[in-house]
Amino acid sequence: MTKWKKRTFKRHHDIGDITIVLNYQTGTVSSNRTIGSMPLVETGHKTFKSYAEYLESEEYEEVEQCFQH
Repeated sequence: MTKWKKRTFKRHHDIGDITIVLNYQTGTVSSNRTIGSMPLVETGHKTFKSYAEYLESEEYEEVEQCFQH
């Protein structure tokens, strides 16, 4: 089974792109619209899978994947 390190999602907006990075190793989420990162649970989601599904439903596109070796 492949394990994620990080996944990056992007969404285009009139006021600029929003990029969100899910960091599986640290259990955090970061965005280019915020300073620093926050624990996944602060997003209201309990798993990265549910948060990734939410991002995809909000028209975010996955633009980068990084796996553990």
